[in-house]
Amino acid sequence: MLGIYRTGKAPFRTVYLHGMVRDAFGEKMSKSKGNVLNPLDITEKYGADSLRISLIYGTSAGSDAKLSEKKVEAMRNFGNKLWNIGRFIKMNMDFFAQKGLISAELDYSTNRKSLSSENKKILTQLGMLQRAVTKHMEEFLFTKAAERLYEFIWHTLADKYIEASKGKLRENDQTTLSVLLFVYYHCLKLLHPFMPFITEEIRSILYPQTIPFIISKWKD
Repeated sequence: MLGIYRTGKAPFRTVYLHGMVRDAFGEKMSKSKGNVLNPLDITEKYGADSLRISLIYGTSAGSDAKLSEKKVEAMRNFGNKLWNIGRFIKMNMDFFAQKGLISAELDYSTNRKSLSSENKKILTQLGMLQRAVTKHMEEFLFTKAAERLYEFIWHTLADKYIEASKGKLRENDQTTLSVLLFVYYHCLKLLHPFMPFITEEIRSILYPQTIPFIISKWKD
């Protein structure tokens, strides 16, 4: 109402109403009960990204959110996993550079003919992830989008693809490193709305030639 009064225009066309933030047992937070989680203290201890995604992950749309320090810590661990993936990639980039090798930056959305079956598979899975997350975001199903990203980054990318690719990277396979860079970049981009600080920091280190996620297009 104030926006219309001051500008003559509706400031928002869509408003997303979320539920109440409760403690781990579903009880309303109260100082008298001693179950309040101070967001400033939690942010200081675990980081803003960890708290941010904790409020979304595992919370059904429209339902009250159950928040505990243990849940925030789990999301902090996910952030650490994301950072460690970036460190692994940077280590390999530096190793390749020392040997005078350059990992070509190719558009793997179309150029896949000469790739191995493992690289084709991870790119297909990335495409499915992009479509699923985009659909969830458009339908305001933020929890589903966050959970899909968590599952893909931790288990599909880190536990399966990267572990399977270590041998090829030791053999100086530039294509594998290039595919890994491509997939990781798009994972960071999809995750940016949920964890903006760490994703932007990693982007600036590994992909300094790209524009910040916050002003980039959702779809390239």
